[in-house]
This record gives sequence, structure tokens and C-alpha cells, in this order.
Amino acid sequence: CQGVRVCEPKYPDVPGLSDFKGKIMHTARWDHTYSLKDKRVAVVGTGASACQVVPAIAPEVSELTIFQRTPSWLTPRADFAIPPWLMWLFTHIPFLMLLYRWFIFLRCELFFFVVFRPISAMVKRIAVSVARWHLRQSVRDPTVVEKLTPHYDMGCKRVILCDDFYPTFNRPNVHLETGGVSRVTNDTVVGRDSSESVPVDCIILATGYDLIATVTSVNFLGRGGVSMADVWKNQPRAHLGITVAGFPNLFLSLGPNTGLGHASIIAMLECQANFAGKLIKHTIAQSNIPAECCCEVRREAQDKWVDGVQSELADSVWSRCTSWYNTALPQPATVSDGSKTHTHT
Repeated sequence: CQGVRVCEPKYPDVPGLSDFKGKIMHTARWDHTYSLKDKRVAVVGTGASACQVVPAIAPEVSELTIFQRTPSWLTPRADFAIPPWLMWLFTHIPFLMLLYRWFIFLRCELFFFVVFRPISAMVKRIAVSVARWHLRQSVRDPTVVEKLTPHYDMGCKRVILCDDFYPTFNRPNVHLETGGVSRVTNDTVVGRDSSESVPVDCIILATGYDLIATVTSVNFLGRGGVSMADVWKNQPRAHLGITVAGFPNLFLSLGPNTGLGHASIIAMLECQANFAGKLIKHTIAQSNIPAECCCEVRREAQDKWVDGVQSELADSVWSRCTSWYNTALPQPATVSDGSKTHTHT
């Protein structure tokens, strides 16, 4: 069994980036030996990585400029510190923790049917209104509010649960540049919209992960010595995101079309592990020689499942804008087409 991790950094194609004389680091390759204290810092990107980094570094840097290409939809995290009295209840009333876990599960499922596959247009409008209210309540400057307001269908790019990113823009040392980055010189970053040269000591690339590099790095050998990197180079395909035709006895976790945009991936991993375990036991039980048993998905079964997923995705919110879900691949290969309940069944 092997996991497919999306871990290769995606570096932007920006003229002059290699000429920069200061420090450059990607959020996926963080240099913990480099101090940001009193530095002039540029953060490229306003996605999930930036939403984690920006609030953390804003208090210690002298100036922080965020270069945004497209704003993200942010919703309240609704998180809180577990108080001692609730810890006591969780400890002494065993079923209470289970009920709380079910509450979180159902809340995530509701989010899926509100944002990604809304049960009605009115429900989706309510979600949009909540996100816009969250922005207006968090940022004081109306001009910045307008710059941070998305103008695309909520859900087609990753929706971020975050409470501390927006308030960071109320700090006097934090600035927002829209339109992305035009070019980089040896000591400045130039915004595409304002054409203003911003002097910086460090550039932090919060530009996400390279799915294509991840796909081509998966280099298992199947029947006839065929490499999975070659099989997947045009489009990753796997039955249930777990088994691949032509690669017997291989079980993937976090394979193609198993990503979730609304809930913890742990539930998906549990489903995949349970499926693999049951299939392995069944295969061994049906074999006269357990050491020589073989389990392999039929190609027609794989194609039927993948084509069904892609048909659902083509009619979903994920097909309505350019995003990480829709990469340079012909079809989306990251996100699942269903909720966690759909995955379990």
C-alpha cells in the first residue's frame, strides 16, 4: 500500500525571480534558520498557505506586502479552545465525545451540500452572504474589503476556513497588491496592477503544490515493466482512487480523485485502508497458494468508475473556474465528486 502525497512545491514563472539577491523560500520548503524579524517581506499568493503564514509573521516583520492574483473565499473557522469543564465532561461521559465527533462530521457534510453541491440556490446565497459578512466584519478599510472580495462562484477554488487572515490587513505594516506579480528585480517586487516597485528583503512563495510533478514522481512498475509515471503522464486514473489496472497487488491512499474540499482527509484514508484490507483478506482466502495470490482491478471497471466521476465533476462547481482542482491535466485529478457519506457507501 502506498500513499500519493501532493508535496512538490509549485514555483511561479515570474520574470527576474532568479535575479533576486535576498532570501526566497517556498512555504513547502520553509527555512527555519532564517529570521524574519524586522525584515521587509513579500508574500506571493493568498490561498490556504498564505492564510496560515501571513497572520503568523505579520507581528514580527517591519513591512509585509501580499501580492494577490485572485482573492479566496474565506468562511469563519468557528474554532475555540476546549475549556476545562468540557474536557471533564469528555473524560467522564464516554458517549459525549462520540456525539461531538458526529456533530463535526454532520457540520462538514452540511457544508458540502451548501457550497459544493447546493441543495438550492437560496442555500448557496446564504453561504456567500456569510462569507462576505465575515470579510466586512474583519477588515476596516472598504477599499481593502473590495480587493479581497471574490467575484467567482464560491467553491470552484478552495474555500478556506480562517479567522485571523482578514484582520491582519488592519495592521499598519501590512499592504495588499492586486493583480499578482509582474516582475522581480534584484531587491524589489513589482506588482502587475500598480506597477509599483516594492523593496523587500525576503520573498515567500505561497503558491501551492505542483500536481504534475507529483504525478510524474510516482514511479511504480507494473506488468511488463510499465512505469506508472508513464501511464499517468496524460491523466492519472485509478479505481476508487485505490487500485490501478496493470499494477497488481498495489493499493494507493490519497490516489486520484479522492481529495476533499470540505472535510478532513482522515475519513477518506480510513475508507481506503478498510477497502484495501478487506480486498487483501478476500484475495488470500480465495487463493490456493496465498504467497502467489494476485489482486488486480479490471481496466473496464476502472474506466467505468473514473468516467462516472469525471461526468459528475464536469457538472459541478469545480468546473466553473481555473483552480488547483483544474490543473494542466485534461480532467480534474485531485478532488472527489462526492461527500464523505458518499465515499463511505
